[in-house]
Amino acid sequence: MSDLFKEKLISVQPTMKNRFIKVFFVLLTILMFVSGIMVHPAFLLAGFGMILLDIWLIPRQSVEYEYSYVNGVLDIDRIFSKQSRKKGASYDLSEAEVIAPVGSDHLSGFKNVKVVDYTSGTPEDEKNAWAFVISSKQERQKILISPSEDMLKDMRMRAPSRFFTN
Repeated sequence: MSDLFKEKLISVQPTMKNRFIKVFFVLLTILMFVSGIMVHPAFLLAGFGMILLDIWLIPRQSVEYEYSYVNGVLDIDRIFSKQSRKKGASYDLSEAEVIAPVGSDHLSGFKNVKVVDYTSGTPEDEKNAWAFVISSKQERQKILISPSEDMLKDMRMRAPSRFFTN
């Protein structure tokens, strides 16, 4: 059997929550500096603390997922603001119970399972999203991804009894 290595980058669509967090923390920082000038200088220290928080928090609102698929093992990394990378998760798809498109009847038995979404959140991506159910760390999870066609072909070849197309 030949080795397969595929990568795919998924840009996550910013939500209203992400936009709200950015605006809220910038306005709060400005408010701290204005309060420091007009009310009490101690607010200036809080303003500098808010700048540090902004530097850490705001880039984390822009996320991309990178799928690395190697011989049945899917590694998912988070990339923040196209600058810093954080190791996400690793799944051995040979341990998956079911691999099917999102909305498939084969996933209906897994309604009360923790869902981990690694898709972009766009309507086009939701139509092409796939899910697999896997037991990870003594917890059953339903993982949502947007794999490439090559990844799907290899998944079907490695787990034909657990791979469903409808």
